[in-house]
Parts: sequence; C-alpha cells; structure tokens
Amino acid sequence: MAYIRDRLNSPPVTIGGAYSNSVLAVAAVAHRRGLSSVGFIRGDELAGKPLNPILQKARDIYGMELHFINRALYRDHDARRKLMQDKAHAINGCVISEGVSDFEGYLGVKSVFGKLHAEDYDLICVSCGTGTTLAGILAATASSGVRVIGFPAHILDCLIRDGVNNPAEYFKRVSFEERYTFGGFGKSSPELEKLMGDFYRETGIGLDFRYSGKLVYGFHDLVKRGTVTDPARVLVIHTGGMLYRPL
Repeated sequence: MAYIRDRLNSPPVTIGGAYSNSVLAVAAVAHRRGLSSVGFIRGDELAGKPLNPILQKARDIYGMELHFINRALYRDHDARRKLMQDKAHAINGCVISEGVSDFEGYLGVKSVFGKLHAEDYDLICVSCGTGTTLAGILAATASSGVRVIGFPAHILDCLIRDGVNNPAEYFKRVSFEERYTFGGFGKSSPELEKLMGDFYRETGIGLDFRYSGKLVYGFHDLVKRGTVTDPARVLVIHTGGMLYRPL
C-alpha cells in the first residue's frame, strides 16, 4: 500500500471479498489522509447481516461506505469495473483494483522491499494470490540473487505482474510450493488450525487460513523435510490476515 499511500489524493473506490485485507487497508489509508472511501463487497446476501470484524472495522473505524454486490456481477470483470468507475466519477474519486493487483501495487511492494538488506538472507518465503507481492519482491531483490519461494493460497494461478522487465532472470530465482493449499482458497483443516493456534500462543502473532497460515505451515514443513537447512537465513514475510477469526 506504500505507493497508494504516497499518491492517494482523491477518495478511493475498491472491491473485494468479505474478508479482504486490501479493502481494509484501502479504508485505513484513505482515513489517515482525510478521505472518504467506498468498498464493493462480494455477496449481496451479506447485506443487512452483522459485519465480520474486517468489514466492521473498515466501516466503523475508517468510515468506508460499503456496498454488497451479487456474485455474478463480481465475477463479471467488465461490469464491475464500470460499476467502480461510475462510482469514482460520481464522487470525484479514483479506482483501486482488487488486492491492489496492478502496476501501482507492484511499485509499492518494490519500494518497500527496496529497503531490505536481501544479502542477509539465502531465501525469502511469501504467500501468493495474484503474485503482485512476489513480483515486487523479485524486482526489489534483483541484484542480491536471493531465492524466493511463493506459497499459493490455492492451486497456482498467480501471475508475475506488469513491471517485471526480465522474467526469465527472475524465474531462475523463484519456485512455488503448491502442497500447502489445503484444498483451495479459504479452505482449512484441523491440522492447519492447530498450527495457527500453536503459533499464536508461542509468538503472539496471529495467522489466517487463507494466506499467512498456509505460508507458515509450509515453511515449517520444509524445515522438517530438510529442504530448508538454515532457518536463520530465511525471511518469511507475513502479508497480513489475522483479524477475523479467533484462534
């Protein structure tokens, strides 16, 4: 969100699922800049029901205006883009894509991780949705040669986004672990839930079963398997997702 934070000068309009970290982040950034914000949320059946903690915080703490849309509209990318553009035009605002999975999002990640001393690590581990965070990390660490493992939240359909100028070189440094999806996006298991609970009790750091839990589970398993031989030289990046589910 760094790129958005530094350049956001008009009310943002964004879209996401009911447990979207990026919807909450957009609301928070807008609030801190004294701007209103609008979020279109997947699932019109949720209208009128109690809000989950993420949406409640977006609305009640950060003042986001929420609109629940049906799932067919949500899947129609052209229609939902027009919906967002029309709303942005009406409030003299701007559109921020789902998950900030665009060039601006990539630049934000690249900017943040450009400050990282990547030479201190042999390996970076990060969860993947669209692949925007992964792409920014690869670009930011290009000169270091550090290896990167992406842990997809579901069977891999993530993309290395616009802005990666030399994908052939980057792909020499990146690999993907698809063994830890637990059946797909948002899916979990008692084993994963136990890991999340144990991790919280040991560290005080919350995880979620969409992204960060699967990442930490997978990393721990790679250490057990001997694939990762020196955990002290590994950077595991927690990208958020801990607010909505008790452990």
